[in-house]
Amino acid sequence: LHQVLLLGPRQALVLPDQRGERTRFQVLPLESYAELFAAATRLPPSVRHLTLVATVPLVYPHIAGSHVLMSCFRRLDRTAFLRPLLAKTGASAAILDKFGEPELLDDLRDHWVAPGHRGERRFLIEHMQMLAKSRSCRVSIISGDVHLCGAGRLYSWPRAPGRPPLHDWRYMQQVISSAIVNAPPPTPLVRLLQWSGRAGLTNRRTRNHLDRTFADRPGRRKLLNLRNWCEVEERAQSGELSFTLRVEQPH
Repeated sequence: LHQVLLLGPRQALVLPDQRGERTRFQVLPLESYAELFAAATRLPPSVRHLTLVATVPLVYPHIAGSHVLMSCFRRLDRTAFLRPLLAKTGASAAILDKFGEPELLDDLRDHWVAPGHRGERRFLIEHMQMLAKSRSCRVSIISGDVHLCGAGRLYSWPRAPGRPPLHDWRYMQQVISSAIVNAPPPTPLVRLLQWSGRAGLTNRRTRNHLDRTFADRPGRRKLLNLRNWCEVEERAQSGELSFTLRVEQPH
């Protein structure tokens, strides 16, 4: 079990999922953002913790490098000389689908961290930061739809000496848990994502990175490709929310 503790009292806002309106240059239309921010302003002053529910993670490996590598792998696999070698090692079966295309490449293009969506991602994160600062509340994120589980965070950069996350209005914890019915991606693809998932800057004052949540899993410390689900419980005495990732153990 891997737990992330978050603070209450609390409210949750669900980010509208307009997948049918998603394009290479837009995740959500402006009308959806207007609806989201209007709902945030109507929250009662007593709210101390806001959980944003987003379908795909805001903190995730920047996939431009992964995209290039997978495209190169596709070209190598289509080379007559190298195809038998890749097939013998099992690499093709692990990364390419039955059509010879990189597994999950279309999904990666839909992510907030895709090159065409990074400006929109920054727009959303900065608005959530302004909300946290103006209302003195914590903002956290729970997301999924990437066939993996993990955790990440955003925080002020450079870090101020002696200032804990409790007093950092840029600090946001994110939990990633995909639906339990989703088939996980192969381990080579997970390692490729983790390789491109180094810490980075969202803006000049905000740093983001994936946590090494699964230290007991060699080669998959940040993202785990096992069936999983997230259990959210309230601790009666402290009022904290406990986000527990429950992961299926391999046989």
